[in-house]
Amino acid sequence: MFDRAPKYPLVSLLVALVGTAGCAGNGRSPQMMPGTTMPGTTAVNRNRPATSTGGYSLTDLCPLAKDAPCEVGKGGYFFFALGGALNNSGEAAGTSTDSSEEPTATLFQNGKIKNLNTLGAMSSGGMAISASGQVAGMEKPSSDPVAGHAFLYRNGKMTDIENSSLFPNGSQAYGINKAGQVVGVGLITGEEFHAFLYSGGKMVDLDPFGGVQSWATSINDSGEIIGSACCLSSGATVTTWLYANGTFTNLSETNSGLFINNDGRIVGVNNSGHAALYSNGSWTDLGAFQGHATEALGINTSGQIVGFALILARNKKCPSCGEQDESRGLIFTSSGAVDLNTLIPPSSGFTIREAIGINDSGQIVTDAENSGGVFHAVLLTPT
Repeated sequence: MFDRAPKYPLVSLLVALVGTAGCAGNGRSPQMMPGTTMPGTTAVNRNRPATSTGGYSLTDLCPLAKDAPCEVGKGGYFFFALGGALNNSGEAAGTSTDSSEEPTATLFQNGKIKNLNTLGAMSSGGMAISASGQVAGMEKPSSDPVAGHAFLYRNGKMTDIENSSLFPNGSQAYGINKAGQVVGVGLITGEEFHAFLYSGGKMVDLDPFGGVQSWATSINDSGEIIGSACCLSSGATVTTWLYANGTFTNLSETNSGLFINNDGRIVGVNNSGHAALYSNGSWTDLGAFQGHATEALGINTSGQIVGFALILARNKKCPSCGEQDESRGLIFTSSGAVDLNTLIPPSSGFTIREAIGINDSGQIVTDAENSGGVFHAVLLTPT
C-alpha cells in the first residue's frame, strides 16, 4: 500500500524514498551554479496571489463506501501530491482502494471513478492529469514487486514507460502536459536518482547540472519543467531549476518549486517553511497560517493558489499521545491564507486536509477526511 505519512517538505520524502540522508536542506548559503542564473530571491509583498472568491459547494468524488479510501494525486510510495491532479474539465487523478486494500490508479470523472490499472499491477496510483484526460503516475508490476514503474494512461490503456537500462531501481511520474510528455524521477542506485522526461515514446535522463540526486515535479503545456537537484560536484544544492528549450536555469537554492502553470508561474515552499510563489523573475514568501508552516501545491492562470498548513493539534482519539501534526487545506489570497474549511457548508461531514490543485474555473480538488477518519477525494466548486 502507499503510505499516508507527513508530506512536508517534498525533499525529505525523496530522501526517505531511497533510504539516504541526501544533502538537500543542509543549511548551505545559496551559491550560483556555473553558467546558470539566479533570477530572484525571496521578496515579501510582491506578486501576491489573486483574491479568493466566496464560498464553495462540495462534491465527494468517490461513489464508494465511506470507509473506502480514495484520494487525489497519490502516485508515489510516500504521501504527497502536486497541483497537476486536476484539469480544466474537472477531472482528477489519484487512487482508490477496494476490498483488496491495495490502491489502484483512478480517474475521477463526472461523478464516477474509473479503474486505470489495465496492466494488472499489484498497486498503482495517479499523480497528474492532462487537459485531455491522460494520466501519469506509478504502478507496481507483479513481475517487479520491489520497484515501482512510471506509467502513462491514454486512449483507455495504461502503458509502463519504465526504462530499466536508465533506471534499474524503478521510476515514478509526477507531471504530464497536454502533449503527453511526462516528468518524474528515476532511481539508479539506493543513493542516486535523476529527473526524467518521457516524450515521443522515449524516456531520457535529464540529469541537471550533473548532480547525484534530482527530480522533476511538473511540466506545463509549453514543455517547461521544474524540479530540484542535489549533491553537485561543487557541493551545492539547486532547490529549484527550470528546464526550457534545452537549457537548465537555476531559479533558487532557498525556494522549492513544486508546480508550474501554463503561464510559467511556480508555487512551492521555501526554507522558512512558508508557501512560496515565483512570478515575474522573483520569489514571494506567502507566509505562515496562524503561525504554522504552509506549502503551496497548485496555481491556476488567474493566479489563485492552493495548498495546506501543518498545525500541531492534540489527538482527540488519543489525549495522552500529545500534540501531532494535522493539515488544513488553504487558499492563498492577497490578504493571506484562508482555511477552506471556513468556506464550505459546515454540515458537509468533511474536513479539508489538503488542497491539491485548482483549475481555471476556480474548482479545487482536495483530500478530505470524513467523520470516520477516512480520506476521500472532494471537489470544491465556487458558489
